[in-house]
Amino acid sequence: MTIFISRLLLLGAALLVFARGANLPLKTSGRWIVDTDGKRVKLACVNWSGAAQKDGVMGGLQFNTAKNISQLIHSYGFNCVRIPYSVQMVAENKRLSDSDSVRLLKANPELYGLRVLEILDRVVDALSNAGILIIFDNRKSCHYLAFTVSSTHLRSDSLFS
Repeated sequence: MTIFISRLLLLGAALLVFARGANLPLKTSGRWIVDTDGKRVKLACVNWSGAAQKDGVMGGLQFNTAKNISQLIHSYGFNCVRIPYSVQMVAENKRLSDSDSVRLLKANPELYGLRVLEILDRVVDALSNAGILIIFDNRKSCHYLAFTVSSTHLRSDSLFS
């Protein structure tokens, strides 16, 4: 699944990865989102940030398992999670250091030593198993981008630092 997600993330477009039982594809009909049977689909989404940040890992995995977080999201009545990510996270696909793994993934020791896209795959699996739709949002090109304004133009001071 890592190769699949990596290729789609690199496209830079928003992507919906659907949980089991969804009637795909979704489309619009007037002002409504409907499935292939024409049944209206209501999205109740929550944001799960972190993948677009420097470490490339969703927040909260140091406190609870991906499975428990996914089940909690579902129990609150949400059927959709937005996951912002950065192109840099996908391009680098870094492996977390031992100290970063313990700091960021304390409640998920089975994720220690994995690359960030492998961690993302495991989170996507947990969300899908909980029946939750996923919207990937290419939030930014890199986790850190500082802009300064000069008298004639806007320029980037730091790319991929």
